[in-house]
Amino acid sequence: MRRSCVLSLVCWASLGTGLLLADPPEGLEASFRFGSTTAIPGSDVRLPVYVSSNQPLAGLVICVDFDEAVLECTSIELVYQRPDGKDWDPQVIYLDVNVNGKSNINNSNETPGNAGVDEGYLYGAVVFWPEEGFKAYRDAGGTMENLLPPLNVENEILAVHFKVRPEAPPGDTQVRFMDGVPSVTPGVILANEAALQPGYDAALETRLGVIGVSGLIAIVPEVSLFLRGDSNGDAVLDLSDAVNTLTYLFKEGFPLLCLDAADSNDDGTVDISDAIALLMSLFVTGQPLPAPSDAPGEDPTGDSLDCLTGIR
Repeated sequence: MRRSCVLSLVCWASLGTGLLLADPPEGLEASFRFGSTTAIPGSDVRLPVYVSSNQPLAGLVICVDFDEAVLECTSIELVYQRPDGKDWDPQVIYLDVNVNGKSNINNSNETPGNAGVDEGYLYGAVVFWPEEGFKAYRDAGGTMENLLPPLNVENEILAVHFKVRPEAPPGDTQVRFMDGVPSVTPGVILANEAALQPGYDAALETRLGVIGVSGLIAIVPEVSLFLRGDSNGDAVLDLSDAVNTLTYLFKEGFPLLCLDAADSNDDGTVDISDAIALLMSLFVTGQPLPAPSDAPGEDPTGDSLDCLTGIR
């Protein structure tokens, strides 16, 4: 089958053909979801985009609205990589687009207080096309099951990077999937879509709308006072703090509001040794953790860890 047919998703995203080439398979389900996080004004933020589908996902388009008075989008990252370690075809990755001075990322704020996708928006499109071509991929023994994202689980496909504007006030700001984003092609309006690969040799014949779950960025002032080992910020050292640190380490997307506090042994990193140090202090040695341990205070040792909210 000709490659131009296989890339119908990109043709649609770029040229706005708007033609549905096949009926969606029965029982089709797909969703996009943003992660959420906490940040301070002036900091960089990475929001993952999780995608799930019960049919083979061969490509997607995301369209996103954000508050341009609070956030500035800096880039869109392709996270999902080929399991065999080889590259995707760069010609079908549309995450850094600039045509005649128009970009797929719009950070303008010419009309303060407005909402919607006239300002503060982004879009991106990706097709999972092996760089060597499907025929060469299959001739080498490759299969679609080993190439495309696993079915019926959330896969981190993309990540969107923002900078929180220095003047951003404390509070929550929403990053949401929203149809109706203008492309760099005049007159072409995009929507959130997933494209499916019905069979090994079939083209991207099916597009579908998806359920999109917004993400939240909680913007908080930076506070430097904390209690060493107080991972959950309740000003009490107990077993729940060790559990909170372990959950952060081993559950993807679980935030820690004060990395300095979770660094129980004060070695400048947060890892399993910090939970062990706290448990040893509480139940074995009775020895205090490194300062500040008697009362909330500032970190007396220099490291790269921060504390977003401090003691509450």
